[in-house]
Amino acid sequence: MSLVTSRVRGNAGGRLGRMALSTSTIDLPTPDGTADTFVAHPDDDRPHPGVLYYMDAFGLRKQVFDMCERIAEAGYFVVAPNVFY
Repeated sequence: MSLVTSRVRGNAGGRLGRMALSTSTIDLPTPDGTADTFVAHPDDDRPHPGVLYYMDAFGLRKQVFDMCERIAEAGYFVVAPNVFY
């Protein structure tokens, strides 16, 4: 697995008590090739429950990234693999 990109979002504030996020795109090796995968999680080095986010037929795109970040802001470690790699 290799890290492709990474960014950290600051505290978004708001009614949900959102937290700082870390997002990245990783290359996930599979028996059939390499799947690009979006990862978002709270940036606090603590364990968090995981969510496997299945994308729809249109693939990984801004709307998927935004939804993953929204879930991560609620305290989850979110992984969204490109199932059509």
